[in-house]
Amino acid sequence: MKREMTNQEYLNQAFTADDDINSAQLELESLFVKLTDCTAHIKEAKESGINARGGFEALYVSCEKQMRECNELVDYYIDIKENIRKSIYELPAGKERSILKYRYINKMTLEKICDTLGYANYQSVQRAHDKAVKKIKQKWPDPVQHKSSSTFG
Repeated sequence: MKREMTNQEYLNQAFTADDDINSAQLELESLFVKLTDCTAHIKEAKESGINARGGFEALYVSCEKQMRECNELVDYYIDIKENIRKSIYELPAGKERSILKYRYINKMTLEKICDTLGYANYQSVQRAHDKAVKKIKQKWPDPVQHKSSSTFG
């Protein structure tokens, strides 16, 4: 049986989502280069009268599929980030919401948040943060819209 994610784990996805998006975008760039090369080789072979379509077409189809999966992954993580933002903004306006916004949207450390919001000490920010985390209502992307792929994880 799969355990539910804690609110802290849910919010921490804001940190990893950017890394996952950047990683998928790098993979997309690499696949685009492969596709461009593949297309050029197919064109060269065709102009030379060589029938090399089979191997190149298989590579093209594979790259195209991987690009679709990468794009779906990026969309999924963008949705997660948006849902985290919405969860934070559902809290009443005030210091608790500001702390979570600075922490998970702006990726500030608690020490920096302490300085920014004028708290007397780090422990006060930590307590307010922990209290706010408990109030978060988790939101999730619609699983029907996003297919999970074992290629990415």
